[in-house]
Amino acid sequence: MDVHEELLRGQAEVWQCMFAFTYSMALKSAVELRLADIMHSHGCPITLSQLASSTDSLSLLLDKKR
Repeated sequence: MDVHEELLRGQAEVWQCMFAFTYSMALKSAVELRLADIMHSHGCPITLSQLASSTDSLSLLLDKKR
C-alpha cells in the first residue's frame, strides 16, 4: 500500500468518525424532542411543520418571533 492510499484511507476513517458523531447527536435530539411519540400519536402521515409545531422546542418559538 503506498503512502497516498494510506492517507486516503486515514482521511476516510476520520470522516466516518465525524459522521458517526453527527448521526448520534441527531438521534439524541430526536429522542429528547420525542419525535417518534409525536408521529405515532398523530395516527397518520405528518408534515414537517406539524411535527415542528408539536415539539416544545424553544428555538421554534424564537424563529416565529422573527
